[in-house]
Amino acid sequence: MKAKNPKCYVIMVAAKFPQHHPRAGRPTDFELLTCERIKIHTVRYGYDEWMRRAEKVSRGEAYISLRVWEGIPYGKGSTTREIMRLHTVSIQQIHVSLRHGALHIEADGSDISMHSSTLASNDGLSLMSLFNWLMPDRTVPFDGCIIHFTNFRY
Repeated sequence: MKAKNPKCYVIMVAAKFPQHHPRAGRPTDFELLTCERIKIHTVRYGYDEWMRRAEKVSRGEAYISLRVWEGIPYGKGSTTREIMRLHTVSIQQIHVSLRHGALHIEADGSDISMHSSTLASNDGLSLMSLFNWLMPDRTVPFDGCIIHFTNFRY
């Protein structure tokens, strides 16, 4: 049942690579890639919280608003612009680490390392860019979730 006034959960889609990334300040093209359905998910921290939110979305009590910043993020006079509204999402838990010098990725406890290039591509990145985004210091594992914008799953 759809809620009369559904809750809005915002996911910011980066317009530029973050300062810790080797491509810092360059455009990500995430907005275009999302609108063209090339970027079909995003990887984020907060698995438990996003699971709760996804359940609300599936019950029609909430939706997800994908947005980009207009201007400098959090800057004076900056605003956000919605690029897509999602009424269905699915969540997978993800763990990214280095094992014996190689990238190891698990989704919902299953090893998907062999699909690491697909994971990166579906997030709108090269494998090295995804690795640099999630693990900039290369020592700390990343634990979070994949928020799927489509019915695709690993």
